[in-house]
Amino acid sequence: MKKNKKFVNRWESDAFESHEVAKKIYLDVKKNLKYSPHPISGWRSNPDQKLETIQTNQNGLRSQDLETIDKNLECCMLLGGSVAWGFGASCNDNIISYQIEKILMEKYKKKINIINFAEQMHSSHEELMTFVGYLDEIKPKTVICFSGTNDINRGYKNAFKFTDLNTAWINFFNKGNSIGIVNEKNIIKFITKTILRFFRKFKKIENKNLIFNKPEKKEIPIYLFQNKVEIMNSICRSKKISLLHILQPDLVLKKNKKLSEIDYYEFLDKSRIEYVNKHTLILKEYLKSCEINEKSDYIKYLDLTEIFDETHDVVYIDKAHVNNKGYKILSERISNELQKQFF
Repeated sequence: MKKNKKFVNRWESDAFESHEVAKKIYLDVKKNLKYSPHPISGWRSNPDQKLETIQTNQNGLRSQDLETIDKNLECCMLLGGSVAWGFGASCNDNIISYQIEKILMEKYKKKINIINFAEQMHSSHEELMTFVGYLDEIKPKTVICFSGTNDINRGYKNAFKFTDLNTAWINFFNKGNSIGIVNEKNIIKFITKTILRFFRKFKKIENKNLIFNKPEKKEIPIYLFQNKVEIMNSICRSKKISLLHILQPDLVLKKNKKLSEIDYYEFLDKSRIEYVNKHTLILKEYLKSCEINEKSDYIKYLDLTEIFDETHDVVYIDKAHVNNKGYKILSERISNELQKQFF
């Protein structure tokens, strides 16, 4: 806990309709929801979970079953982290994928299937693996990539630096156990097994310098994000798939913070605020450059980092996640952009 600063509990945020709603979401997200390792996406919510505020299909997605998709309708793939997944929403009907489907139908008479492949803690690496892994099976006409925050957060937390590998193991062990993706309960056994697996693979690598020549943490989010954008752009151009890159908002960036948003912002480390501001600006400039140089009509870019600046209500429950009102605002803006650019 920070010295001389009041601890701010996201579940007591003014953003929720009531304490009862906040408690239900908390219990589902933090206690009831179960996870498992996933061969394509890294980790995924367990299939067929029917909780009060969260439901997953037989594939572990907050979406309809892939086998029941209407093949006559266009399919849209949604990628991203916990905001795209719907962390903080009071039910599946309030998350981005469901709301966009509804808005497109009611406002534009456009009926499509939006498959929500987003997952908590996913960043550009997991988004790209999911995109490539399911591309041929889903055959989407449109892809929405809603991201940015988790790449920057991982960079700030030094999650990729080899010299901090021991810390990363401990963090992954603790986090993995809390969400169910690590089954080993003894941290010594976990680290030992990890080291043994590493050195078995290490012996087979000819150029071992490749492992240790890692970029500094300040460069990591840029490399990951840029590589993902370039690879996805190339694939979508060649396959004539419409792709919308969205740079997501963050509480740090919001100009008119309200009530509990102010409390949460003031609780953040100054170094974290500076890091987020600096690296968000780099990503914004990168996407703007991509947009200027993009020659294909299939690739579009949308900066939503300032979407809540004129909102007079509390929308953030913490640094990144929003409430039902926030998801509605995001969904309306994305729906309008999809209609404008692709439909």
